[in-house]
Amino acid sequence: MNRESNFIESVSTEQRYPSSVDFEQIRSSLSSNLRSVSIAQSITNSQEKILRQASQQLFEKYPYILLSTDGGYDETKVAAYLKDLDFYLQVIICAMIANNFSILSNFDLDSIQELYKSFGISNSVIVEGIRSVQKACTTFLTEEDATETEKYFNYLVNMFFANQKQIPNAQAARPIWKEIIESGAEVPDEEGAKIPSDLSKNHDHYLYGVPRDDT
Repeated sequence: MNRESNFIESVSTEQRYPSSVDFEQIRSSLSSNLRSVSIAQSITNSQEKILRQASQQLFEKYPYILLSTDGGYDETKVAAYLKDLDFYLQVIICAMIANNFSILSNFDLDSIQELYKSFGISNSVIVEGIRSVQKACTTFLTEEDATETEKYFNYLVNMFFANQKQIPNAQAARPIWKEIIESGAEVPDEEGAKIPSDLSKNHDHYLYGVPRDDT
């Protein structure tokens, strides 16, 4: 329940007129909400560029996640990871518009974890995917707005770790920088070279299935 709802319930229950304190609290809440909406709009206006940057960051750090059993890259996996990044951004935007962290509680972590498990991919890739979207967002925000946005991404990451503890035999949480260093050290240069060279140009092809641009 937000502050406005609390206020309405309070004055209705107590059968009173709003006080000066009530009005000040409402003004503060509305001001905060308008700022969150403005930030969400800025992110939405740049969502395509954000997703391109985020996917490139993720795939450069974990190039092996795109590989198929025959050593080439798997378009199904590419599309799956891109759709996940797209979803992370969407739920963050919705939570910011509502100025309500609890909206993120509806985030379906289990299905994403099961998908990554079926690919044989570490859970740390999920967290790095969320962080890559966050980093990409900062490119299009002021420092102050980026700090405000970070709260929502931190909430989402903390939810992931809380959920991970509830999963039997879940891998113990480790610092993400250790995962990045270790996974990067294990990936030969030739594997990194297998990332689709047209990923930036044909981002929408891998994400939405639109025709590939081969020009």
